[in-house]
This record gives sequence, C-alpha cells and structure tokens, in this order.
Amino acid sequence: MTLVNSTHPKALLATLLLAATAALSHGQGAPIASAMPRAEEVRKLLATLQAADSSYEQKALACHRLAIIGTKDAIPVLATFLTDEKMAHYARHALEPMPDPAAGAALREALGRTQGKLLVGVVNSIGFRRDSAAAPALAKLLAAPDREVATAAAAALGRIGGTDAAQHLQATLGKAQGETRNAIADACLACAERLVADRKRTEAAAIYDAMTGAGFPDYIRTAAMYGAITSRDAGGVAVLVKQLHSQDKAMLSAAWRAARELTGSGVTKALAAEFAKFPPDKQTALLHVLGDRADSAALAVVLEGTKAAAPSVRVAALQVLPRVDDGKSSLPVLLRAATAGQSPAEADAALASLGQIGAADANASILAAMRSAAPALKVKLIALLATRRAENARADLLKLAAGPEADVAKAALRALAVVARPDDLSELIRLSTSARDDSVKVPADLAVYSVSMKITPAAKRPEPVLAALRSAKDAPTRAALLRPLGAIIKGTGGSPQALETV
Repeated sequence: MTLVNSTHPKALLATLLLAATAALSHGQGAPIASAMPRAEEVRKLLATLQAADSSYEQKALACHRLAIIGTKDAIPVLATFLTDEKMAHYARHALEPMPDPAAGAALREALGRTQGKLLVGVVNSIGFRRDSAAAPALAKLLAAPDREVATAAAAALGRIGGTDAAQHLQATLGKAQGETRNAIADACLACAERLVADRKRTEAAAIYDAMTGAGFPDYIRTAAMYGAITSRDAGGVAVLVKQLHSQDKAMLSAAWRAARELTGSGVTKALAAEFAKFPPDKQTALLHVLGDRADSAALAVVLEGTKAAAPSVRVAALQVLPRVDDGKSSLPVLLRAATAGQSPAEADAALASLGQIGAADANASILAAMRSAAPALKVKLIALLATRRAENARADLLKLAAGPEADVAKAALRALAVVARPDDLSELIRLSTSARDDSVKVPADLAVYSVSMKITPAAKRPEPVLAALRSAKDAPTRAALLRPLGAIIKGTGGSPQALETV
C-alpha cells in the first residue's frame, strides 16, 4: 500500500489482473496456498526474479507472493528492483509488509539512489511502514525542488508521527511555500493527532496552536483549532469559549464543532453561561448546539431563550426544549407557545416539540388545550395527539368526527385511524356510512380500514364490516360499506366468507 500512487498505469493494471487471477485460482479473498515448504517456495520465487528469461508478469507475480511469505533472504533481491522503472512498484509491494528491520533499511538506502516517481514510491513505502529511523532523511527531502517528492516526504513524516517527525516538519514549515507548505501543515496535524493518541496532549496542543495562524488555508486552521480545543480535555473549555466570540469564520466553525463534541455537564454549563453575551444569531446557534448535547444542564438557558426579544431565538429555544427537558418544565411553556404564541413560526415549533416531549401528563394537557381551541388550532392539536398516539383522546375524537366542523371532523378521523381500537369500529362504521361528503367519507373509510387491520387473528378482520353489511336496511348504506370492506379483504389476503356475503 502507498500514500501516493507512483505506479505506471500498465503496471497497476498488471497487478490487478494478477491479483484477480490468483483470487480465482485459489479462492477469492484467501491467501495463495502452496504445498511446498515456505523456505523452498521463497527460493523458487527469488530464482524467478533473478532469472534472465523470466517474463515481467512472472516477476510481478513472484513479488506479489513474496509480500505474503517473504523472508529476510528475499530483501536483498527485492532491493535491486527499487530502481527498476517497471518492477519497483512490485518490489516495494513485497517489502512494505515485511516485519524484518532489514526491509526498512533497504528502503532507506534506496532514498539515495532513486529520483522522481521512483523516489516518491520509496518515500511512500517508508511512510506506510512508519519507519521512524527514516525521519532525518525524509526531513531533507522536504526542501526537494521536486514538489511531488517534497509533499510525499511530508505525508510520510505525518504518518510516522511522534515528536521527532513533528519537529522536522515544523522546522521546515516557515521556509516552504505553496502546496508543499500546505502538505507539511497537513503532516503536522497528523503528527499532533498521533501525539494525542499516544497521550502526549501538551505536545499536541502546541502543534495545533501553531497551525491556527492566518498564514494557513482555512481548512488547516479549522482543523488545528478543533485540535487545540479537544486536545486539552477540560483545559480546552476556556479556548472554546474564547473562540465562540471570534469573528473569524474558520475559528468559529471549529469552536461550534468542538462545542457539540466535548462531553460533560461542565462544558454545557460553560456554554450556557455565554448565552446572554451573544447577539441573536449566535444565541440561535448556541441553542441548537445545546440541543445536540441533550444535557438537562442547559434547560434553564433554553427556557430563557423562549422569552428572548428576537423571534429566531424564541423559535430555536422551542425547537430545542424536548432534547433538554427534565420531564416537567417544558410542557407548560410549549403549550402556551402552541396556543398563544407570538408568531405562526413559534406555534409550529412548539407543536413539533410537543410531539417529542416525554412528560407523563403531556397527552392529557394537550387534550385539554384542544377542547377549548379555535377550529384551526384544534386541527393541529388533533394531529399532534395522533403523532403522540394518545389513546386517551379516543372519546373526544369520536365526538369531533361527528361534529359540524368539516376540517375538524376530517382531522379527527385521520387521528382515529391511528389511535382508535377495534372496540371503536361500530362508531367508525356509522361515521363512514353517514358521511355524504366524499372529503369526509375517505378519511372515515381509512379509519375503518386501519382499525380493522388491528384485529387478531387476521381472518376476523372483515367481521365488523360484514356484520354491518348484513344488518344494513338500505342500498346506500350497503354501498357505503363496500369500499372499506374491499380494502380490508385485500389487506387480509382474501376472505371466502366475506366474498360470499358480498
């Protein structure tokens, strides 16, 4: 495996073809098996590599096999191919996974006798092996006039990681320019990330701090600031808070990301403490971050946000409340905003949040508000009760479904399709057969169908409508029952008894 592909397209194609052939011959995904002892097979493969009459394909396949079974004896032979335009890729492919230190030494030695794409390939292989002994030699290549060589050396040092690699990179950073400088900066970030993984957080933070300067591209500065915050653990909170007040978009982007990801109620409280200091746009952003943290330690400031002067802040606070709710504080606030909010946007946000709230008495409170609401709001509260699957609303919904307000009746029927029980079918069937307006008849039929489909066993699902059909005394009533009955029969997979009755 290499970090930068320096392989000639034809050579790469040959590798893929050979690998595919091997997979087909020996079982896809399995190592190539051999009946002969390993040492003997290695000798034969090396003989193939050294034979004057061996074809290019035979040598490439030998390298492919040596990558799996190669021993120390193979290293000197493979090293001779590192300067070969056609075979270098295959030789490096064989050397990269070898655990013997001699493989690393062979690659380091090749740094001094290769150039161009061959040198890039060797550098990549050293990076793949994470060979720290090569760091000084790679550091010299950072100043190479060949940009591909310099950027490959930077990437390899970044992959190697550690304090020494980081020092080499930082020492060269001030002199580098253009893409090479950006590659070195990327490698510095990679070193810092590895230092964090090795629990050397102080060293990592120093690297991150150095990469936040204005002389770097924003993507590097953003990554560096994120690392500068998160690498400090609890100490990063002060850095985070400072950057949240920044007008620098790159720094602010990193801070918002870190604000979402740093754990602990202490972080939540520190963020909440900044709320009153922010302008409305940042207050809105902070509220969404607090919502993503889902920490009840933010509840007080989110409730404060529902009273803010800026409408956007109030809407954001209402949207966030369910995620920081303690099970009791949010319900009255949301109900008040839903029924008497200052704007339609606030009412809609409150209604959406009421659908998520977990308070034990939420359904009863919403139902009570629905009873006294104006028709337009009543429709929305009915839909909310359906979203919450509030079965305690069944009796009210059945009354509303038979009421004079068409929009309310339709909303009630749609909700009953969700919350009604089979015990309610006789009333739903009556509503279906008495509906003269098709805009009411359709949701009534849907309610009959949906509730019938809750009956178990499935064979009994058509029975309530069949019973109504048998007792119907007039043709219009019987005709009105056929549509829901047909849907139930189809949904049940057929019913000979129902078909006979029909």
